[in-house]
Amino acid sequence: MVVRHGREEIGCVKCHGKSLDHRNDENNITPPDKMYGPRDIDRMCRECHETHDAPARSVLRRWQKRCPEKTDPRTIVCTDCHFRHRLSVRTVEWDKTTGEVLVRRELPAGNEPRTKDIQPDDDRKNRPAGQTRKPRRGSSP
Repeated sequence: MVVRHGREEIGCVKCHGKSLDHRNDENNITPPDKMYGPRDIDRMCRECHETHDAPARSVLRRWQKRCPEKTDPRTIVCTDCHFRHRLSVRTVEWDKTTGEVLVRRELPAGNEPRTKDIQPDDDRKNRPAGQTRKPRRGSSP
């Protein structure tokens, strides 16, 4: 999820807000401004993705492969198939509703996180008025 959104220059801020306290917390215990529990994921994804344009057979195959334990389609959320955007090493987990720290782990030695800070608003000054993101290759602006 991060890679594909990153290619479109959509970063953390788009979904999680500026989260300045979170980004500036050296102890890494401050949650992002916005978090999404399982009941909120699909609603949040639909803010940008109004339709699901994959062929039904492809969706079914992916669902059976990635979440065979989920037999009721009503329990499936977007990130079950499109993967979570989690860090490869997560040291802190928060309650998505209250923001309380649930789990705090030490970072394994030699496993320092390598992240690229993507700021989706940085290049807006170079875009035509009213354009919120770069057009995809082959599409008209």
